Amino acid sequence: MNKYTGVLGVYNCQGAAWNSVKRKNTFHQTNSEEITGYIKGRDVHLISDVAFDSNWDGKVALYSYTTSGLKTLPGNVALTVSLKVLEYEIFIVTPVKTLAPGFSFAPLGLIDMFNAGGAIEGLKYNVTGLKALVSMEVKGCGRFGAYSSTKPRTCTVGS
Repeated sequence: MNKYTGVLGVYNCQGAAWNSVKRKNTFHQTNSEEITGYIKGRDVHLISDVAFDSNWDGKVALYSYTTSGLKTLPGNVALTVSLKVLEYEIFIVTPVKTLAPGFSFAPLGLIDMFNAGGAIEGLKYNVTGLKALVSMEVKGCGRFGAYSSTKPRTCTVGS
């Protein structure tokens, strides 16, 4: 968990083992080509604590580090993840905040980092009628990513 996002790591470690004689990791053949599992946004412990809404419905934005893909996932809906031997996937998980009818938002952070959301130091939402303003403080540099259900009218960096 970070201040506003979570990280979910999924690994297929089949074939990897600690060799106590050589005192290092060794690898051996496995009979499995890939394994499949399922993840939910609520798999991130304490994710509801950063939802900004006591009535949060569980919807999250999931950003895949390895594929650079972004999906939204309704509460309690599972996403299938399949990994070959010694593959991994890291997801940035952020609660989706509904700001106005038809407009929702979720910051991801600096998406070229494993822990992208760790770069978000501050986050504020200001909604006036059908207008919403999202303000963030981000530390570090790089590509910033966010989910927005509609195209933002403006984006300002710095002043």
